[in-house]
Amino acid sequence: MVLTSGVRRVATAGCAVMLLSLAGCADGVSGQGPGSPTESSTSAVRPTPADEISGDNQAPDAFGTGFSGAQTSGGNVMAQVTALQCGERIDRLSGSPNGLILTGEFPPTVHRGADPMFDGTITISSSGAAVVGVTGPEADVYLVKAGVVVATPVAKDMIGQPIAITADGGATMPASGTLQSCAAGAAELPPGGYDIHAVVVVNQEDGTQLVGTGGPWPLMVN
Repeated sequence: MVLTSGVRRVATAGCAVMLLSLAGCADGVSGQGPGSPTESSTSAVRPTPADEISGDNQAPDAFGTGFSGAQTSGGNVMAQVTALQCGERIDRLSGSPNGLILTGEFPPTVHRGADPMFDGTITISSSGAAVVGVTGPEADVYLVKAGVVVATPVAKDMIGQPIAITADGGATMPASGTLQSCAAGAAELPPGGYDIHAVVVVNQEDGTQLVGTGGPWPLMVN
């Protein structure tokens, strides 16, 4: 049966009729008797939302430099903050469940001077299965005062580095921070006590992302 501009064409033995409605020509013409053509119904198809299409809602890669992005699981988007701006609260950072554990080693005291940088290391271990993927060459280091970010991570090489963490041991990477205030037009941070926090992002081979957060580690600035 074909519908064309509201007109139905029906073909039966010995009878060809073009009509809008017809009864009684022969069995099957009216659509009531044996041998009548079977009509099929059409149901509306709901378009698939973009966030249910596999691969279309994946967060962009991050190589340890951090970003405000999202993870996806089964079509659901779970916001995951992995980087902060100056003046934001440090407790907005969140690590991955069953993800990475960061252990930091930093000097307890640093002195203000010509070089505002200070150096430390981060050891990364896994609280779950083995981790294999790509990360940044250094951890992101924040300085925090009263729970608020006052110094943001220094610029670093964006080239990803391979990383493999097993149950037998972790991986260690540099973690450099700065005493330079992130406030507009500000110089070095004033003397006093601060907290160090660190973030490491690992892009795994299966396309998922693990985020490790660590701290606070106390730092006295003289």
